[in-house]
Parts: sequence; structure tokens; C-alpha cells
Amino acid sequence: MTADGPHQELPGHSVSDATGVSRRPSGTGAGAALSSAGAWTRFSRSPWFNPLMVTLLVAVGVVYFFMTGGGPRARLQRLAEVYLTQDRWRWLLSGLGSTLVLTLIAAVTGVMIGLVLSVIRMAWRAGAPIPLLNLFAETYVTVVRGTPVTVQLMIIYFGLFADLPVSRVLAAGLAFGINSGAYVAEIFRAGIESVDGGQMEAARSLGLPYLLAMRKVVLPQAFRNVLPTLVNEFITLLKETAVAGYIAVEDLTREANNIRTKTFDIGPLYVTALIYLVLVLLLTLLLRRVERKLREGDRSQVNI
Repeated sequence: MTADGPHQELPGHSVSDATGVSRRPSGTGAGAALSSAGAWTRFSRSPWFNPLMVTLLVAVGVVYFFMTGGGPRARLQRLAEVYLTQDRWRWLLSGLGSTLVLTLIAAVTGVMIGLVLSVIRMAWRAGAPIPLLNLFAETYVTVVRGTPVTVQLMIIYFGLFADLPVSRVLAAGLAFGINSGAYVAEIFRAGIESVDGGQMEAARSLGLPYLLAMRKVVLPQAFRNVLPTLVNEFITLLKETAVAGYIAVEDLTREANNIRTKTFDIGPLYVTALIYLVLVLLLTLLLRRVERKLREGDRSQVNI
């Protein structure tokens, strides 16, 4: 206490207690800790957080790789033997191209099948007289989701396409698309059900036919709702193509295994895993960017 009353503590300044010992306000350290925690939270939510963490881990792995196994020079010689002999690095590039083509064919096929199946099932629930189409859609989804994709791949290639002049890549892409279509159908169905029923009623009251109202009013809103789930399905589809080697498709995984077979080196499989990881991270970044654009569009419409 002083003549003027008790000490007034100023933020960030030391004060003396009754014993004369200098001390700092208790809130300063807590505030700094909260500020640091907030900064870390903002950084961890940044779209660049996962790529940066993965890059850091890969860098640590690369350093460990070159510092062990006889040193950097021995490692470089081994890498040259594995990848430069017979231009084996081109095998990985060729396999990567096949994997991307497979994924693209499967994604397009899956979206088309899933969209048709979901519209059929929703039309049936809305009262459309299409019992056979609805039965087909439900049977399709049940059978495809209930059997392994590898078995479906072999049945389609060795069975349905056995006597047809269809390339392995196209057959595998269609097989994965047929499998994905069942899951995409459920995704779109859930998205359509998430749209307020009044949207369809309002469109129909304006004289729009059911399919036109679905295409112009409901599906655009449903697509925005299911976009994250749909991209996750594409990511799963990308990784599922790794089993295309069962029908001798020279995809990324099979080419890496071919190199491993010739060199007795497991390194190509690590490289393949890293390539898949990079592709998934790129798709994830793309999804976040699209979601951010959609949110900005929603906010601008609200402001208007």
C-alpha cells in the first residue's frame, strides 16, 4: 500500500509486493501461451499444414537413407543401379500414366452410373412408376458393394470382356468405375435427400418436369453438399487401382514390383507409396481450394 492506495499493475511491467520482491503479472505468461497456442491452431488448420509436415518427414527419411547403408556414395551407386539401368525409371513414369488414366476412366464412369442410379431410386421414392428400374438399382448397389473389387475386376476382364478386343487399361477402368458407381450412387442419394424438399415442390409448382427440376434445382445443391465425400471417393478409387496388376495392367504398383523383382531392392515400393501420397495430397489441396471458393460464393450471395 502507498499513500495513493494499492499498486496498479501495468501489463508487461514488474511490480513489487509487500515484501519488496519484484514479480511479473500472472496473466502475462498465460497470455503468451494462449497466443502461441492460437497461432499453432491457425497454422495446423492451414491447407499447407499437411503438405509441410509430409515434406518434413520425407526430408528426414531421405537424410537417414543417405547417412546409413554405407554412406551417401554407396547409396547413390545403388540408386543408379536400380533406376538408371535399362531406364527403369521410365517404367515408373509409364505406370504412373496408366494409373492416372485408369482413375480418370473409373471416376467418369462411376459418376455417370452413380448419378443415374441415385435419380432412379429417388424418383421411385417420389412415386414414379418404375419398379423394375428401382429393383435393378437396388440390386446393383447391393451386389457391387457386397463383393470385393478384385473379384469384380477379374470377372469383368476374364469373363465379360474375354472375347472382345478391349485393352486391359480400358477394361480395368470400366471395372473400377462399375464398382465406384455403387458407392457414388449412395453419396448422391444422401446429397439429394439433404436438399430441402420444398426446393423440388417449388420447381414442380412452376411447371418444371421432375427430371428438369432435379437437374436444374436439386442436383446443383446436392453436388455442393456431397463434394467432400465425392473427392474422398476419388481418392479411394485412385488407391484401389493398385490391384489392376491382377489382370496384368502395367500400372504404377506393378511396374514398381517389376523393378523390385529384377533388382531385389524394395526401394521402388517406397517410391510408389510416396507417389500415391503426393497424388492424394494434391487432391486434398484441390478439394480445400474448391470448398473455399464455394464458401466465398455463399457469403457474397448472402451479402447481396
